[in-house]
Amino acid sequence: MYTDLRVASYARMSQDISGEMLGLQRQVDECTALAEQNRWEIARRFDDNDLSAFSGKTRPGFEALLESMKRGEIDVLLCWHVDRLYRSMKDLERLIDIAEKHRVHIKAVQGGELDLSSSAGRMVARILGSVSRQESEHKGERQRLANEQRRTSGVWSKEGIRPGQRPFGYTKEGKPLEPEASLLKKAATDVLGKASLRSIAIAWNKMGVTTTRGGAWTNLQLRRLLSNPLYAGLVTHGGEVVGRAAPVEDGGWEPLLEEGIHLGLVAFLKDPVRKRDSTFEVKHQGSGVYRCGVCGGRMYAGYPHRGAGKPNKMTYRCRPGMDGSSEQRRAAHVARIGEPLDLFVSDLVIDRLITKLEGDAGRLASDTEREDDGVDVVMVTAQLTALRERLDGMAVQCALGEIDNQQLASATAALKPKMAEYQAVLDASKVAEVETEPEDEIIKDGPEKVAANWAKASPAMRGKVIDRMMTVTVNKVPRGTRVFDDKYIDVQWKRRGV
Repeated sequence: MYTDLRVASYARMSQDISGEMLGLQRQVDECTALAEQNRWEIARRFDDNDLSAFSGKTRPGFEALLESMKRGEIDVLLCWHVDRLYRSMKDLERLIDIAEKHRVHIKAVQGGELDLSSSAGRMVARILGSVSRQESEHKGERQRLANEQRRTSGVWSKEGIRPGQRPFGYTKEGKPLEPEASLLKKAATDVLGKASLRSIAIAWNKMGVTTTRGGAWTNLQLRRLLSNPLYAGLVTHGGEVVGRAAPVEDGGWEPLLEEGIHLGLVAFLKDPVRKRDSTFEVKHQGSGVYRCGVCGGRMYAGYPHRGAGKPNKMTYRCRPGMDGSSEQRRAAHVARIGEPLDLFVSDLVIDRLITKLEGDAGRLASDTEREDDGVDVVMVTAQLTALRERLDGMAVQCALGEIDNQQLASATAALKPKMAEYQAVLDASKVAEVETEPEDEIIKDGPEKVAANWAKASPAMRGKVIDRMMTVTVNKVPRGTRVFDDKYIDVQWKRRGV
């Protein structure tokens, strides 16, 4: 019977893990068998693979089916079960309107015929749709509960913390992956040692180290990486710590950073006062280092004639009124072309470092040549810095009203003894200062390499060395002076930098 009817089939798989469409093919085969039982021939076939009807995503096959029904090209629609057609009540109402208007009969392998032309048939369809929706919602609740249980248990997911993407430093199975794991550990201590995110990102990119997606590193990506609680073995949900990594033998993972280091990093990177300096590296060695001879304020690099049609050379200028003083912002007191000034200062620094290395290398480079007493000075320094950053961060929170004075006092009382312990370790290791001195990288290879290392150093690193060793004051020059004259540059050496 009905051998002249125009018959179509629809099949849908909400999740195709294997990608082989085996479940979809089974639906098609059973719809074909149902058609043969009724002596029908399926003229058109509509499919949607790996698409959930409940997710709200557009289903191309379903939309094409509705359009075909609107054009009056289908008399009978076959499906494996009505929940393959719809789980959204919105889609059901669309289907009812079109099927009723164009007299399309719907027949399912599981569940029999669905008559949308009668009120009783439509009622049954709506009930089935409500049941299917409840099943989808309940499935989602079970999945969320399972995810929450996994989080709090600290067990590594088979697909990693982010499904489909392994975290940097780990395999998808949660095992530390070299050299990424070691690079991440060093980056953490370097940032706490005041290295900029930009300098680390540049170094990684030059080394060919990529993100897990194969891209280059940026400041923002590095910030997110170092702030990720995963690396301290912490499990978070909604921004709150809800658990810790289980032991490796119980399905957990090995943290790459100590929890204290992580908390210190987060405090450091979140601090708006330090955020700019830790993210963006200055491009010129004297920017924020050289001083104005009139107001004593710091000078900054810029291009004052940009877009004015004049030769545009980098120039250092002070910024009156930009240091928080009451002075109104106005024109710079002093401005000086940057290149000859930088060369003059660089020559002074290089000569000073070489002289001191040749005369008393042991005293100047005490940090790089100290006795090996078994203490990991870099790590202890990072731990001490992390604690200081945490306290500074909580002080800011207290000032903003996010925590009260009692909470700040309690945190201070808890952290101060540990800070004193770390400082005592450093003192016992004969470390004169907690922070690694910036010139260590310049002098590490001896006098003959100082000039080459200085040339290779970043402008920010050179600026730190200059600021530690000397105060450079740029004075006004007589009107009409066209060439650089170092007699208008006042250099005062600092005792600790000589």
